[in-house]
Amino acid sequence: MALRVDMVPFSPRGSFGVTAQRSLLYAPPCTQQRQFSPVKTHVIRQDYGRKNYEVSRSLRLHAAITYKDFAESNQIALKQSASSSWMRHGLLISSFSDGVAPNPQAHDCLRRGLVRTMLLQTVAQAEEQVESSVKFSPCAGPDVTAVDRMLDLDTAIKEVDNHPGPLSLLLANNCDTSNSLRVLYIPTAMYALRPDSENTPGKQRQRARADGKKRRDELVRLLQNDVLHDRIPVEIVTLDFDDGSIKQPESTSKEGETTYPKDGKEAFHDWDPHLIYVQGGNTFWLYHCMQKGNWTEALLERARSGRSFYIGASAGAIVACAQVDTACWKGWDDPRVVPDRTTYGAWSKTPGMCLLGNEVCFFPHMGQEWEGLIEEKLQDQTKDVLALRDTDVCFIDGAKRSIRWFTAPNPQDI
Repeated sequence: MALRVDMVPFSPRGSFGVTAQRSLLYAPPCTQQRQFSPVKTHVIRQDYGRKNYEVSRSLRLHAAITYKDFAESNQIALKQSASSSWMRHGLLISSFSDGVAPNPQAHDCLRRGLVRTMLLQTVAQAEEQVESSVKFSPCAGPDVTAVDRMLDLDTAIKEVDNHPGPLSLLLANNCDTSNSLRVLYIPTAMYALRPDSENTPGKQRQRARADGKKRRDELVRLLQNDVLHDRIPVEIVTLDFDDGSIKQPESTSKEGETTYPKDGKEAFHDWDPHLIYVQGGNTFWLYHCMQKGNWTEALLERARSGRSFYIGASAGAIVACAQVDTACWKGWDDPRVVPDRTTYGAWSKTPGMCLLGNEVCFFPHMGQEWEGLIEEKLQDQTKDVLALRDTDVCFIDGAKRSIRWFTAPNPQDI
């Protein structure tokens, strides 16, 4: 099974592709066809201000990398297990404010993903109606109207990627858009208590919750204004994996009564969220809380089925991939927050959720200062590494086993 990565620039200036066996994927797009050495991967820097491009020093890898057919392929192909199970759709990012917020292409992918999610949930409701009709009236057979509706919805889902106005598909197929877009926001990684902090645990929690709420508000504003264009209201709750509590239920709609989930389990199942956003922070604390509360299976079920669109930011992206080892590389995340796994060595080869198959790991906040570290770590790395700068966004299409890579302009480069 091949993994396809389409390199898409922020503005339509062209793209390029590579074919790899075991590789570092860190290649913001350039407009020129270049001939590269077959045993090196190159970090490309796009200078948006002067409109020229340069190749930084190359990184030698432990496996051969072949560059070919740049103008035709526009993709990266990696070996994948045929049995690996992907998320249906989602975004992996390093930074929301630098990667998603200023990037219209990321908005469009998110919009189409959310429309697809809402259509898939409507399909599930139609399927339940068909099953119910067969159960209570086996002689009459399935409800023909419900079957026809399922077929219409399947057609609409196929049209989502290329439809000029995907939000209109919801109205055309009688999806009840008065029912708000439901968002489950999970800032658990931000709530890790720093052992070396001079602040008390209470002050640390208070600051972390305030920061989490601020970032949540930024997400809601982008969804309401730039993604949904004020056509669908947004309901959002905050879930902490540590204790399963639900906090800060809010809605952008001022009409009618809103019913919110009482706890995390109800949020995943009965509330049926369209979007699950897993915030960045301490990867080890996030992973620990996921395991402690048995949240992993709930995340896997919703992400793989497409019943929820998954966004993983930094730590939230690391745990979504094959292993969480990359959280150890920079030394930013303190493992002492988890009492029985206080060293980086204790996290070696720890498996993630494998939502991009079982061969891809995620390295967030990539920059030139980390090239030497990456080169060193790849000598013993058995997985492919997807390294994203703060301005990069990866859109995952699990049905096609593909990744679309968008790069927003860095203000420092303009």
